[in-house]
Amino acid sequence: MKIQSNNFKELGLIPAPSSIKKLDLNFPFTKIIDIEFDKKDDSLKKIVSYFTNKFSKFGLLRHQEEKNEYLNIYIKINNSLAMDEEAYNLDIDQDGIRLISSDYKGLFYGVQTILQILETHALNNCSTIQGLKIKDHPRFGWRGLMLDVGRHMMPLDFIKSCIDIIALHKMNIFYWHLT
Repeated sequence: MKIQSNNFKELGLIPAPSSIKKLDLNFPFTKIIDIEFDKKDDSLKKIVSYFTNKFSKFGLLRHQEEKNEYLNIYIKINNSLAMDEEAYNLDIDQDGIRLISSDYKGLFYGVQTILQILETHALNNCSTIQGLKIKDHPRFGWRGLMLDVGRHMMPLDFIKSCIDIIALHKMNIFYWHLT
């Protein structure tokens, strides 16, 4: 996939990041992914488990064997960074993908961005991935969806899919109107 313009619509990122910079490099996109993170951190383990579950649904595999051809993803929390709440930095270059945030919410939203990028590349059968530098933070403190099941009955699977959709779009409020 070649990105032709500076609006980056080809990446399919929703919502658009606060700042995105195209790097002048492309590197091979492989469907095998190695994730490095602090395995002692239980909250980080949950985020990585969620991430692994989601990317496996569109044909990507977690690295399990010793091979040289896999995409490295580094996920790190750094409390000393001076970042807004829910903000993250995402760098994609020849060394892999590095996601850094000062809080777990920021990491979760950064994972959503990585998932959107990987899904777009996997579904389009791209052989390379574009180098990018993304700095993102929410523009609004409250971003959400109201689901009114008091007036309109909805199946449980639909409600669960709504929660997945608001997570994918980096919303932080789910108002469930029951009566």
